[in-house]
Amino acid sequence: MLFMRDLDDRRVPLSAGMIARWVMKAGMDSDQADACAARVVRVLEDAHAGQVAAAAPDGPAPTVRRDEVFARITDVLLADGLADVERRVRIRRWVRTSNQPLVVALGGSSGVGKSTVSLEAADRLGISVVISTDQVRAVVRSVVHPDLFPALSQSSFSAAKMLRSNLSGNRLLFAFEEQARIVQHGTLALARRSVKEGQQVMVNGVHVVPGLLEVEPGFPLFTYVLTVGSAEEHRGRFIQRFLGGDRKPTEYLQRLEAIRELDAYIVEQSQRHGVQVILSTTFEDTVLAVMDAVGRDLEARFDTHPVLRA
Repeated sequence: MLFMRDLDDRRVPLSAGMIARWVMKAGMDSDQADACAARVVRVLEDAHAGQVAAAAPDGPAPTVRRDEVFARITDVLLADGLADVERRVRIRRWVRTSNQPLVVALGGSSGVGKSTVSLEAADRLGISVVISTDQVRAVVRSVVHPDLFPALSQSSFSAAKMLRSNLSGNRLLFAFEEQARIVQHGTLALARRSVKEGQQVMVNGVHVVPGLLEVEPGFPLFTYVLTVGSAEEHRGRFIQRFLGGDRKPTEYLQRLEAIRELDAYIVEQSQRHGVQVILSTTFEDTVLAVMDAVGRDLEARFDTHPVLRA
């Protein structure tokens, strides 16, 4: 048997099950992951067969460096033509070991899957803190008098009910922009604080709208937006979300036209400001698409190949 040191420097048995869990987080199904992990373990056992044979029966088993384990995982995945899976494994490891503060923001209109996708993507990427802009809106709303910013008291697609403006034009978008800009100020302040403290954070919410606020050059913010392909699919998602629960999708279905208008607006703003728009399809495919988008951007911005340890 071989051992390996974990992230807390504890000496733990090296098992195929542990390796399989890592590659499953990168998008492999269980059968593929088991086969990949078994191959990695065989390669490592062959490479260290002499040390295992020389180890005293009652003495400690040889310890394999963590870097070597991941190098073998990379070899197996690339040999099988699975570059996307290899990147996801490598990016997760980099996020967990680099201590590089960063903020990943995932936006989109109501019903596109922001909350569930961001929670899962954050877990698979190794990001431990997830913040919703709705949480920020609730805090701001609790300390700011509603007469000052009435649009904060409504959902994004209903904010126009509280708009106080003599401007002509699209009241829905005027009110939503007002709400989103206020919430973004609070969210960005929280993000800056998190980065200052060296944290890695995932932010999700309808208020993640590119172009409303600017961040300083070099700030480690990576923004993406989800969208749903059609109004009919969007409708089905609201029905599915509340299926079997006490809440009814009535309000969302009645306001679907407004929600789709916000969706189009957020997508248009994203395209205008060079932010990647990701089509929300199945849950698994959407999570992987977000992971891949983040992975490519982190590769472009940082050296995501971990420094080898002695």
